[in-house]
Amino acid sequence: MKLKKISFYIIGCILVAGCTKVLDKKNLNAINEADVWNDLELATAAVNNIYAQSLPGWSTEYADYSEESDGGGSYMYGQLTENSVNYWPYNQIRDINVVLANVDKGKLKDADKKLLKGQAFFLSRLAVF
Repeated sequence: MKLKKISFYIIGCILVAGCTKVLDKKNLNAINEADVWNDLELATAAVNNIYAQSLPGWSTEYADYSEESDGGGSYMYGQLTENSVNYWPYNQIRDINVVLANVDKGKLKDADKKLLKGQAFFLSRLAVF
């Protein structure tokens, strides 16, 4: 009986030790970052995503900030403080840095690399303001 338990234990250890790659699965829904910089469409999509994050949307709430409105609040009356504005573009800055750091590592044409880098530099100026 004791020999049977020991043999099951040894067989179990061998089976568990032999399955090292069972949990090391590749995410099939994700795009490999190295592939992004080898495909022009994926690299352009990365830059377009930064455009979508950086450029403002069209909201009617800003109509109150004009001089023709009856409202305006602290924007209109010059009463802004450092805590009045909540603008922290760190996600865009990180994405811009990823583009600038990795676009030259890919196998894209030089003209396409220059275009993507130029757009990233332009967007970096937008992210600061």
